Amino acid sequence: MEARVLEADSNYYLIQVKCDKRDLSCLHPHEVIREVRKSLSEKIAGLLFEKIEPKILEIMENNSGVK
Repeated sequence: MEARVLEADSNYYLIQVKCDKRDLSCLHPHEVIREVRKSLSEKIAGLLFEKIEPKILEIMENNSGVK
């Protein structure tokens, strides 16, 4: 996620936000939050799967001969 301030004064900020190369600056605040949550949840799921996949495969392999 990238963010940068395009313009600023004492009462006003124009911020450009990009998440996974998608420009979110034209979205409403709740839409930006939704996109960020989606991106984070996808990354977390990917990391968790990387960690648990070997264990799942090991358990399946160990149980394949047991009926």
